[in-house]
Amino acid sequence: MAKSVKNLRRPITAQIEGKDCTLLTIGYMAAAIHRTSWTIKYWERLGLLPPAPFVVNPERLRTKRHLYPEQFVAAIARVMNDYPGERLERDQWRSFRKRANEAYAETIGPLLTPGVITPVPVIATPR
Repeated sequence: MAKSVKNLRRPITAQIEGKDCTLLTIGYMAAAIHRTSWTIKYWERLGLLPPAPFVVNPERLRTKRHLYPEQFVAAIARVMNDYPGERLERDQWRSFRKRANEAYAETIGPLLTPGVITPVPVIATPR
């Protein structure tokens, strides 16, 4: 999944809860599901997609990166196979939201520590 996509930053390899994990940007997710980055961000605002669970440089607006685990991106790509066409129609939103949340629980849930106050862990990068 984490192959080179033109004009995108490299995937980030991180260790989360002792497990190696490849984290991908919104651009990689957009390429995987054949949509634009704007669409992914819009779906997050609407609540169709859960927000990105990992953030790099959250305090710096210009360099802030929202990251998704590679397994979640692959799961969303499989979900999108059931929604062909250029648009996700309004009558499909409820089923898509349900399936996206299920994919989130299956792929990202095990990576997050139970009892963490904030659902968005921060990956700090040196200046």
